Amino acid sequence: MLSYPDFSKFAQSFDDASTLTVYLAGGCHDPAERKAWWIQLNHSLGAIQLRLATAPFEEQRHFARCVELLGLTLATMQHLHTVPSWVIFLTADGLLRMEPLSIEVPTQAVWSVGPHVTPYVRAIAEDPAGVVVLVSTQDVAVYRYHSGSVLPQRVIRTQRRMRPSLRTGTVSKRERHHDGRGEVNREAAQRVRHAETTRMLRDAVQYVTRLAGNDGWILVGGIPDVGRRLVHALPHALLDRVLQLESLDVHASPAEILDGARHGISLVRDAASAHWVAKLLTMASHSGRVAFAPQATRRALREQRVHELYVSSRYLEGNLVDA
Repeated sequence: MLSYPDFSKFAQSFDDASTLTVYLAGGCHDPAERKAWWIQLNHSLGAIQLRLATAPFEEQRHFARCVELLGLTLATMQHLHTVPSWVIFLTADGLLRMEPLSIEVPTQAVWSVGPHVTPYVRAIAEDPAGVVVLVSTQDVAVYRYHSGSVLPQRVIRTQRRMRPSLRTGTVSKRERHHDGRGEVNREAAQRVRHAETTRMLRDAVQYVTRLAGNDGWILVGGIPDVGRRLVHALPHALLDRVLQLESLDVHASPAEILDGARHGISLVRDAASAHWVAKLLTMASHSGRVAFAPQATRRALREQRVHELYVSSRYLEGNLVDA
């Protein structure tokens, strides 16, 4: 997917062109669900055609050409149902853009002046770069989550692999009772291990902070006690974007890491959004600088006074065309 600045440039390049925007729900393997997908698309296109019955002939011709191009595009698409959804932007002059999205979007077709961007912008907002960290006492594995995939980045290890000393590993209980050297060796080894782990976590914090950047979410799994040490060492400014996933094991498979990333980022993002919206509503009652509800929001948009716009999933589901 494009970044928000790049997508804004793309949308603005065609903001005066009659555009057919099609979002296709993917991720279904049941043949019956695939048939329903086609029915939904045909109903959506039919509704547009019915609405254009009284439109100028030129607009009807442009729409018919876009539907023709859509059919040709769909005929060439492969692996349609292996991703959560797809988006297709078309004008009468040809295909503008087609790509998979990393979130689920219901099947819909929208005919408008300029691309219909709301679901795409939602996909950008709901799929920021995230960092997944799996920690143990001896290494930290760091992964980057983006666009529905997890990629290994780096493994940070202690400077030396810690092994129990021969003396500590073989000494008997009786010997330890009469000779404290075994316990001394054990305590010394523990101090060394703790110092090595502390150094490793310090290096991991610096790397994860840099990788997460200004808006990336951070998920911490692995050994819970060590994970808590890493979380506590992170800069305070990042804590609103951090979630410890104790269910994500240090030996998790790539598929388990991906599922954990999706679930964890959804949880921490929703919590952060709810906190921020509650704060905005409180500000609205005092400063008057926050607009909420459709009517006040539309007025602020028309007057070009909007710096940030929040749209709930529930509103999108019930007001797709309006949004």
